[in-house]
Amino acid sequence: MRKKGFETDLSISVLLTVPDNGAHKEKAQKYLAENYGNFQPIFLNEDEENFPIALIRELIKQTSFSRTSNEKTAYVLCGMDKASLPAQNALLKVLEEPPTNILIVLVATQGHQLLPTISSRCKEVSLNKDIENNLELENHLKETLEFCLSPQKKSHHQLIDLAEAWKKDEQKEKNISLVIEKLLTKPPKMIFALDKLREALDSWKKNGNVKLVTEHCFFEIKKYY
Repeated sequence: MRKKGFETDLSISVLLTVPDNGAHKEKAQKYLAENYGNFQPIFLNEDEENFPIALIRELIKQTSFSRTSNEKTAYVLCGMDKASLPAQNALLKVLEEPPTNILIVLVATQGHQLLPTISSRCKEVSLNKDIENNLELENHLKETLEFCLSPQKKSHHQLIDLAEAWKKDEQKEKNISLVIEKLLTKPPKMIFALDKLREALDSWKKNGNVKLVTEHCFFEIKKYY
C-alpha cells in the first residue's frame, strides 16, 4: 500500500532472488551498495536458518522506533525461503504499510515458495545472471515458459507431451526453478502460474509422480487463464 508523502523507492519493498543458499547477505550488500548506498543496512537471519514469526515481531518492534527517525535504514531479511507460514502472514502488515525512511529487503533462493501476496507487494529482482542462457539450452524449459505466458496456445495433448519431457529431466528441480525465476521477470506477473509451478516443485521434492503432478499443474494453469 502506497502512503501519501512516502518516497517512491520506499513505498514498495524489494524481493531479491539468488541462485544458492549461503550467499544471501553478500548478495544483498552488493545490491544495496549499488542501488541504496545512503541506507544503513540491518541484517536479520543472516545465517539463513529457519525463519520463525519471532523474527518478524522483532522487525516490527525495531521499525516502530524508526518512525520518528530521519535516518534511512534497510532491513534485510535473509533466508526468507525458510520462513514459516505464520511469519509470512505477519510480514504482510509491514509490507502493506512500510514505515517512513525504512526499506524492507527480502532475500530468497530461487524456487522459493513465498506467499503470492508477499511477492505481489514487492519489486522482484533476480540476481541470477545465467538464467537466460540456461533457458536456451533445453526446449522444454522454453516451452513451459511460453505456455505460462500464453496458456491457451497449447493443447492438452501438447501439455501431456511437455509433462513427459519434465519426467525425463534429471535436473528437473533446478530447471523448474530457472523457469520460475524467468517468469518473475515477465510482465504481467502470472501469479497463479507461479503458484502452481511452485506447488509442482514441492510435490516433486516429496517424491510425487512427476508426470501426473506436472500434467495437473499445466491443466490447472490452462483452465485458470
